[in-house]
Amino acid sequence: MALPLLFQPYPQHLRKEELSNPFKVINDFFSDHYMDEAKDLINKWIKFSNRKQQWRETSPSFLLSYYEQICGIIEASWIIQQIDSAERLADLSPLNLGVAELCQSDFYCSHRFRKNHWDDFPRTLKWKEYINPYIALSKFFRYQGLAEWKRDIHSLLHLALSKCKMDGGEVDLLNVSMHLNKLIEACHLVHVREFEWIDSEMAFKEIKQIEKNRRPKL
Repeated sequence: MALPLLFQPYPQHLRKEELSNPFKVINDFFSDHYMDEAKDLINKWIKFSNRKQQWRETSPSFLLSYYEQICGIIEASWIIQQIDSAERLADLSPLNLGVAELCQSDFYCSHRFRKNHWDDFPRTLKWKEYINPYIALSKFFRYQGLAEWKRDIHSLLHLALSKCKMDGGEVDLLNVSMHLNKLIEACHLVHVREFEWIDSEMAFKEIKQIEKNRRPKL
């Protein structure tokens, strides 16, 4: 049976400039949302998908807008995880740093916006995924494909906005919630480690900014 037109295995929510530069989608997303607040919205959305009550955290139009943003960041991540991530700044594995140094806030916190660095620290990623968030992006799509993700997110939207309960395990809420939280955290690490604000606009960081943190191997 053919997938509905809304759930095709290729990007359908991205504009032309976002298709050519999917990192723009990530930067725009985190210009609108703090990382911890974005995850909190995911968790509340999942909660209302499994309740008789309709979505009441914000207006339905806000949830619809957030749905569009989540679809966009999923599609952007689908493109990004196919790009060669070797030598990308978000991957800290080439750095000869200890655990304490790798946990410095520069590697996970968006200092331009946050005062409490702890709010930006990822809670769901494994250590290897924290070191290289591109691993988490690949795992996200190993769990299920792009078309299936769009189908599940669309189902969650309708369930949250309706009075119907989940019927027969249509969506695996636990796994979907876990993978979405990991995706948000991984994309935020890419956003923090690879981009900076220059003249009120986001720009790629230069390699020399990371190189200064390298240690000579003994």
